[in-house]
Amino acid sequence: MLGFADTANITGVFNASTGTLTLSGSDTGCELPGGAAAVTYANNSDNPSGLSRTVTFTATDGTDTSSAVTSTINVTR
Repeated sequence: MLGFADTANITGVFNASTGTLTLSGSDTGCELPGGAAAVTYANNSDNPSGLSRTVTFTATDGTDTSSAVTSTINVTR
């Protein structure tokens, strides 16, 4: 499960069926990377896997979509 603590200008909604976290709002380009850095991961399983997870980020201004950037989440138990 991905999470995000909403800010004054950016809100996050996680869709569990698609595994997609959508951040939306209006903010300047220099403030948006801080929003991506605030994304969290939690595994609610009673017996979570220790395998790494891959998260892909894209941004859109409503017209154009950025190139995808991928990050790896290393899971520790």
